[in-house]
Amino acid sequence: MVNTYLKLKQTRQKEVDKFPMFFAFNKEQFAEGLKKLNVKQEELISIFGGGFIRKSDKAKYIMMMDKQDNEHIRMMQDKNYVYNMFRYELANHEYCVREEDEDTLQSLNLTIEDVNKNNLLKEQLMKAKKDYMAQY
Repeated sequence: MVNTYLKLKQTRQKEVDKFPMFFAFNKEQFAEGLKKLNVKQEELISIFGGGFIRKSDKAKYIMMMDKQDNEHIRMMQDKNYVYNMFRYELANHEYCVREEDEDTLQSLNLTIEDVNKNNLLKEQLMKAKKDYMAQY
């Protein structure tokens, strides 16, 4: 069975990788990023996590992020997608160590309240946790 969640994550990452941006955590990386985009500092805006894009690309960036978010929301109606989403993020956030939902849900912009009021989410999270923990 195709892991639709992982497939969508990979597609999203390819789109992001192609977008003209850079991440900088020190002055040298920032200088390299300016060269990469061939811009001056005043032509940039900051995005999440140390990222920078051209001010002129802001609308394109927002459109890309909105498109990706909408696709994810649409796919969350699919049982297979939701199961794979939880299974992947449980492993990614080492659920087997702490057995806490918070990191997994936070990575998906969900709360336990969101899960509890949605039968599909609740059912698939429980199934994913059970299957994930069965390997330990």
